[in-house]
Amino acid sequence: NISDPIAVSSLQCLVGPEFDTVRKALHFDRIAGKRTYTPTIEMSDWGSSAIQTSIFRILLEEMLGYTMFRVLFRPDKINYHLRAKEHSCQAINLEVWDEFPSSEEKLLAIPLGVVGRESLYVPKTTPFLSSHFHPLQSNLNSTEDGSQTFQVSSPYDFFPAIGSANLTYIFDDPENYECNGFTTDLIGWTQSKCLNGSWIPPLCSEMEGCKELYLQHPERSLGWYEAVIKNLDLKFRAVYMGLPGLLDQLERVHLVQSWQESGNNNGVIYHWWEPHPLHERFPSSHFILPEFSKECQNKYSREPLESGVDCDRPIRSVLKVIPSVLETSEPDLFTLWSRFFLNNEEQMEMMRLEGPWMGGG
Repeated sequence: NISDPIAVSSLQCLVGPEFDTVRKALHFDRIAGKRTYTPTIEMSDWGSSAIQTSIFRILLEEMLGYTMFRVLFRPDKINYHLRAKEHSCQAINLEVWDEFPSSEEKLLAIPLGVVGRESLYVPKTTPFLSSHFHPLQSNLNSTEDGSQTFQVSSPYDFFPAIGSANLTYIFDDPENYECNGFTTDLIGWTQSKCLNGSWIPPLCSEMEGCKELYLQHPERSLGWYEAVIKNLDLKFRAVYMGLPGLLDQLERVHLVQSWQESGNNNGVIYHWWEPHPLHERFPSSHFILPEFSKECQNKYSREPLESGVDCDRPIRSVLKVIPSVLETSEPDLFTLWSRFFLNNEEQMEMMRLEGPWMGGG
């Protein structure tokens, strides 16, 4: 199980004369067990981050000879740069999706080699008028989608009504909901609140006819897609399903091959990312939003009611980050980090080994 860095630590992976030859050539065999520094690797709560962390830890221990290490698990992507430059922590992060703060002088960041994208997705069977923001924004009426005919009066009819997601069944107790007072304080919401595990835009506070849009938890979206809902006047509530709840919903949609066979509300809009094998398990398309721009990004605030964001997230080069002090204090570790690269195909291959749903949280 390469996505569990702690379980991997009880095994030895790099065994054999070919690895011994490399260790001797680099003189790592002489220093094994003598290093005093304890590296810290920050691991996020998605599978590709766990895989990167596991591989890096194996190389640290079995090649470079570090006998102690720390894996700092963070179920969010907030303030990673503060933990990296903190002297008592000095956390290395091998998969950073957020834009790197240009003012950080104590950190170094370079591309990992993976090009990724966060977005909203819909099943491939979703009619065009229900998979593009403009028809939903205008609430256009139509009964035709290519060669197929759907008995709908509104593009919203394809999506689940309010209350379709049974959060009590998923989480047992409302105190366990993904969106609560603690999480909203953590991400810095000053006005927005969650009601029964959902974020409700002003347009849907009292209006009937709003539908459900599924996110995992507030720390993953960080107010971006909540603001998009508000600023594009889309009639959706953001329902925070957690990973098990979201996967269960996608599984049920996937099992129904055609909307006509199942009746209404077979569609779903959900937040995910790529590269990821989930899209092979559940064939999906992008929900079409206005394209990303710097102008749009400059209007971003974590507080959805203050944010002016009305576009999709960008396609980005995923970064890896290290405290710059380690370049001189731990040169072998720094060299390993600087030469640690993965591309999309390599990352996908490893995630497939773990299962098509892995990596969501």
